[in-house]
Amino acid sequence: MAIRGALTLSFAMMDGNLSQDELKDMMVDTTMFLASSLIPGGGYIMMAYNLYNMVSSLGDNECTPFEDMLACKVGEGLCHEIGDKCTQKVFGWCLQKKKIYCCFNTKLARIIHEQGRPQVGWGWGDPETPMCGGFTLDQFARIDFSEMDLSEYINDVTRRSSIDMTDSVNKSIERWSDSLGQ
Repeated sequence: MAIRGALTLSFAMMDGNLSQDELKDMMVDTTMFLASSLIPGGGYIMMAYNLYNMVSSLGDNECTPFEDMLACKVGEGLCHEIGDKCTQKVFGWCLQKKKIYCCFNTKLARIIHEQGRPQVGWGWGDPETPMCGGFTLDQFARIDFSEMDLSEYINDVTRRSSIDMTDSVNKSIERWSDSLGQ
């Protein structure tokens, strides 16, 4: 199995079909196999590694309500990505990462933060210590809104209003048509 994994790893690397996480997982599996083959009593190492993987993967396929809400907010464009944070390390290798975001109540708030923070010299922090707070009154007063590109927000509002308008016209036509039929 592990020899096949090592062969699969080399072929997959040539094809470029593996994601970075899949590649790391396969490399860890292959390394553990080789270590267990070369070290006396290495079978115990491999058995412990397999047991660890089995236990740590229990429940990995379900998202928490917080993760579901975060996925919705990211999908709606309400979040700014800060970076990746390692949440699980083995032998100094990061086996699991999670993305860290600052999320806002509206797309406009996100855009103002993304473009306003550089103007006032305020960053986002890093994945270990993100800085997602709001502007102080002094910072907000120093933002030059004429320098901001709000096209993403304007396009979103225009698209939504045209959809609302189309729905409204269609409903009016439907009501009119229904009234003719009676």
